[in-house]
Amino acid sequence: MPGSDSFEGIGLFCGNKKMHDKLLLNLLEGVKRTKRNSYVARCPAHDDKSPSLSVAFTDEGRILVHCFAGCSAGDIMAAVGLSLGDLFPDGPIDHALKGATPWLRKERKQQEDKDEHNRLVIAAAESDRGKGRRLTKSQLKEEREAWLALRGSKK
Repeated sequence: MPGSDSFEGIGLFCGNKKMHDKLLLNLLEGVKRTKRNSYVARCPAHDDKSPSLSVAFTDEGRILVHCFAGCSAGDIMAAVGLSLGDLFPDGPIDHALKGATPWLRKERKQQEDKDEHNRLVIAAAESDRGKGRRLTKSQLKEEREAWLALRGSKK
């Protein structure tokens, strides 16, 4: 990056809070800090004379870019040789979770774990029935709750 400003202290760590922030800031021109985790710079996607690009780093590790001249995030990232996926802390992730915040990914993973538990409860009850065993009231209740939970999670 031209000028004397250096962003060495910002750090680059993949899969954690900050990913390519140092890299992104070093690829931009005219970078100035505006707030704790926010910067302005000249947009690389158009011939920018004064800073019209806002760059912010969230606590979740995402990088937010916005050009007030109207350039898309994809155009901005392509102009510096990066992709939209580089704006997220985990890089390439499951298509279903792409762009999801870390807390949402955690929530979805917890739901998947609950669904797997419910499928096992149902399979165990079916296995017991197949062996001619009678289910107790608590087992029947647990099976019913598992069926309802699975049916509700697929809405």
